[in-house]
Amino acid sequence: MMKRRVFGMLLSLCLVLALIPAAAFAKDAVKTFTLEAPYTTKVEQGGSAKPGKTVFKLEVVSFDGKELELDGVTVSGSTITTDGVGDYNNKLTFTFSDESFYKISDGVFVQQVNEGADGWTYDPTVWYLWPHIAGAELSDDEVPELVPGAYELSIFPAYKKGTEYDYDWDAAPLNQMTFKNTYTKTTTEVTPDPDETGSNADVSALPKTGDSSSLTGWLILLAVAAAAMAGVVVHGRRRKNAREE
Repeated sequence: MMKRRVFGMLLSLCLVLALIPAAAFAKDAVKTFTLEAPYTTKVEQGGSAKPGKTVFKLEVVSFDGKELELDGVTVSGSTITTDGVGDYNNKLTFTFSDESFYKISDGVFVQQVNEGADGWTYDPTVWYLWPHIAGAELSDDEVPELVPGAYELSIFPAYKKGTEYDYDWDAAPLNQMTFKNTYTKTTTEVTPDPDETGSNADVSALPKTGDSSSLTGWLILLAVAAAAMAGVVVHGRRRKNAREE
C-alpha cells in the first residue's frame, strides 16, 4: 500500500511539473532589438562602356577607421548587388540586446569598401550612425540609463579630420546614407587594316552604283565593234595580197 501511495505522489508531481511553463524555471529570456540604417547605392556611367553586375560592400569602423569588435551585435545588409546604371536600396541592420548595446552606444562610422575593381571609382563618403535611447539629445554627456525597447538610430554625414573621423554635432540627422559610384571604363573602336581597304579589298563587298543590265549592253556593243574591226583588217590584207599577185 505504501508503495502505491509513493508512486501516486510521484505521478501527481510529474503532472504538475508538466503543466508549469519551462520559462518559469529559467532566467528572463534575453530580448533583442533591431535598428536599421537605410542606404542607397547609386551607379553612374562615366565612360562609353556600360557597367555590369557588381557587388558593393559597407564596413563598420571606429573613429580611427579600424574595424570594430562587435561581439554580441549582429550586422547584416552590408552588401548590395547592382546591375547597370541606377539606384539600389538596402538597409544596414544592427541586432543587439540590452547587455550588448554598449558596444555601439558611442556610435559607429560606416564607409564603403574600395575593392579596386577595374573601371570603378568608389565613393569615399563616410557616415556616422548614433544608436541611442529614443528622445535623447546628441551631446558629449554620458549615455542615459537604458530603457529597454526605446532605442532609435540617427544618421549624420561624417568627415575625416587628420587620421580620425568626426561629424557635425549641430547637423540635422538624415533619413538614409548615400554612396555614388561611377564606372569610367571606355570601349575602344576597332579600325580596319589599311591593307584590307587597298588592292586586296574584296571587290564583291563594294557597293553597286547602277543597273548591271546597262553594263552588259555596252559590253555586247564593244564586242561587235571589235569583230567588225577585225573583219576590216582581214579584208584589207586579202585585197593587198591579190594586187601583188
